[in-house]
Amino acid sequence: MDALGAAILAVFIGTYIIISTERVNRTGMALLGMGFAGVVLWGGGHPFHELVLGIEWDTILFVTSMMMIVAVAGGSGMFQFLALRISKPSGGDHRRLFITFIVFVFVMSFFLDTTSTMVIMAPLTIQVCKALDVDFKPYLIS
Repeated sequence: MDALGAAILAVFIGTYIIISTERVNRTGMALLGMGFAGVVLWGGGHPFHELVLGIEWDTILFVTSMMMIVAVAGGSGMFQFLALRISKPSGGDHRRLFITFIVFVFVMSFFLDTTSTMVIMAPLTIQVCKALDVDFKPYLIS
């Protein structure tokens, strides 16, 4: 690994460690880490137009548009409706709720790609777990 790759890896690991402490704003720290990576690459002799050409704008625009759709759908109450429909068959049992989530994600994955499924399932899982007064982190991680 060359020195430039090691510097970028150090910026990434440092940013990740700082974010994992949960003492700073995650978005701000991610943007700061991105800025440090840009400075390292720029200082390493890569011109700005080379860096911009290497970005996959299709992916960034797709994820951004999916997040906007989820934000609008969340504001309309769609996630509350789906949360009630998904949690009803489980009867409040945590294991049955987990199995219901797995089946729902399985079916949803037939129609959507992985990124879209995750972007939709995260707020849905949080809504269901808040309604049942359950910690959402184990469900969200699994």
